[in-house]
Amino acid sequence: MQADELITFYYRGEQGQERAPQYTKRLIVDASVKRLPDFFCRRTNTFFLEDIQLNEGLRQIGHDAFETCLFSKVTIPSTTTIIGARAFNGVRVKHISFTEPSSLQRIRSAAFIYCRNLGRITTPSSLTVLEESVFSFCASLVEVDLSLSHMINIPNSAFTGSRKLRAVRLPNSVQLIATFAFSNCPNLVTVEVAPTSSRIMLGENSFQGCVALANIGLPKRGCSHSGEPFEGCTSLKKHYGATSREIIKGILRRFDRRPVHKLCYYSSTTTVQDLLLDSTESHHDSKMIDKFKMTPFHILCLSVKPRRDLFLALLDNTKNKYPHYVLGRKDAKRRRAMDYLLSNWTPEAADLFQIAMQRWAIDPLQRWGAPDELVQDMEACVEAIVSGSNGTTTSKRRFKLYKAATSAFKFYASHENMTVLELSLWKQKLQEMIGAAPQERREDCRVLCQADLVLANVSTFLGLVQS
Repeated sequence: MQADELITFYYRGEQGQERAPQYTKRLIVDASVKRLPDFFCRRTNTFFLEDIQLNEGLRQIGHDAFETCLFSKVTIPSTTTIIGARAFNGVRVKHISFTEPSSLQRIRSAAFIYCRNLGRITTPSSLTVLEESVFSFCASLVEVDLSLSHMINIPNSAFTGSRKLRAVRLPNSVQLIATFAFSNCPNLVTVEVAPTSSRIMLGENSFQGCVALANIGLPKRGCSHSGEPFEGCTSLKKHYGATSREIIKGILRRFDRRPVHKLCYYSSTTTVQDLLLDSTESHHDSKMIDKFKMTPFHILCLSVKPRRDLFLALLDNTKNKYPHYVLGRKDAKRRRAMDYLLSNWTPEAADLFQIAMQRWAIDPLQRWGAPDELVQDMEACVEAIVSGSNGTTTSKRRFKLYKAATSAFKFYASHENMTVLELSLWKQKLQEMIGAAPQERREDCRVLCQADLVLANVSTFLGLVQS
């Protein structure tokens, strides 16, 4: 097949034209076409169709219309109301967008099954029905936002086998999470359910095999269940109990006495003012972390769309603002908040990652008087990681750079801790000899966790030595 033989096909709905011509590279659907035929581009053009343009006026996409095609992005027109079964089965699409105001009401069964390159999906407010297996086995899917939609049911096997899926936001209207809806999603950590939702029914094995699931809320009206919806959810069972009844009871009490964690979980509706009013937690471990050893930063970074304003409010604007070293705390999975940002990499995540690394590592190094070369190397490392938001750095490269940066910081932090601790002990010994008050000794020798150091004591110590 020669490159000059590939064609652009302009489809106007001609009588008898039920298939796109062989060797079509680009497809343009005319605005006069109301329904795209079933099997329209199936198989014949699998290795050639790289671009499609669906114009306004198209109301329905037939079943199996684009099965296993190669195009990487698609925009669904605002006039489209139905996407047929298996319409995009196995397509290499990375981005799906919906023209607003959308009229899409129904996505039929397995419409996007095996779309292995699809990373994120946000459904329009007009959507009312998803059918079974609609996003099953989407190997790269990490984030799903259904909050704008008005669907009642999350259908059977809706996201089964989407192994990289990390965060899901459900609509207020949802009443049923059906059998195997999120089964075998081992990296799923957050499922956000609005507190104003109706009572929810959990189907049998609806979260089967979600071993990392931790941040799941249930509406105040509670929920019912059939069978064991949390079969194989080892993290939930470890902290709440072996049965689904115990797990549901634990979930309902998840954020008791941890208001900031709760506000970060419901980040889609939380305002900065809410944090200003409710941030009264102490920095003691019993309040700073929850059962999963997560800080509010973990909860926020694991949400569907992490918010910059809330992140900065936790660091700067709360009544009892969190010290910088909290960003370095690891949860029960031995991961920092920044680790989750790297795993769910978007331009927004890149922005938060840069802020977090600046506060956790670069600013302390500058305060401690670290060599300029070390600070500059750290800044260059963070810049190289963040440059991946425009596709110039691979995921593997980002994690490698991040590991190198954290290792260098921890080494220098440990060195500073030991140095200042030794100086403080010597200072305390000298003050004991000259009769300083015990209260003064305790205050002057204080060394904060993870080296937020009071280096002013060093000059006092040197003055004592000289005298």
